[in-house]
Amino acid sequence: MERTDFLSPLCIREVVHFCAGITSTSKHSMKVQVNVMSENILTEPDTVSYSQSSLIHPVGPSDCTLHGFMHGDVTMKLVDEMARIVATHHCKTNIVTASVDAINLHDKLRKECIITISGHMTFTSNRSVKIEVLVDANPVVDNSQKHYRAASAFFTYMCLSQENKSLLVPQLVPETRDEKKRFEQGKGQYLQMKAKRQGPAEPQP
Repeated sequence: MERTDFLSPLCIREVVHFCAGITSTSKHSMKVQVNVMSENILTEPDTVSYSQSSLIHPVGPSDCTLHGFMHGDVTMKLVDEMARIVATHHCKTNIVTASVDAINLHDKLRKECIITISGHMTFTSNRSVKIEVLVDANPVVDNSQKHYRAASAFFTYMCLSQENKSLLVPQLVPETRDEKKRFEQGKGQYLQMKAKRQGPAEPQP
């Protein structure tokens, strides 16, 4: 480690982004530059692009079974962590999990893969937010394999005040055609679940 410069303090409630890139290489070494950027989530607009986030994780031996496949609970922990980051980014306050709507494990994750966990908002009601999380794998050691989608999940969160009371959710502002389509799909699923919780209507006398 050649040099570390602390340019500005990082404060509570800020979101921190770590960006790394190779700047030079020699026969036996490489130089990597890491930049740390922070942003104040309290001043951001309520769009999909501003709250979406991603996390890169190298799959190591401690993540895997004896056969070299990643434990399912490790995958679910990373997926849940990403969903919480997106929900906190959007709600700008305390959050709590309302439901895990689905965690789909499409393919095995293997040791020495680099996985990218990305999350984005899909829908908001007055009291809840819905988040989609995707897990994509890059088998960097085995060149015979291509990138593939390993898992996907949907989470629903609620906002809480400091007194742990339910708060109104900042309403999502979809901008692109795909974002608007996902919002309408999420709205339909929300209305179906709401009707299911309320049960069948009582027959009129």
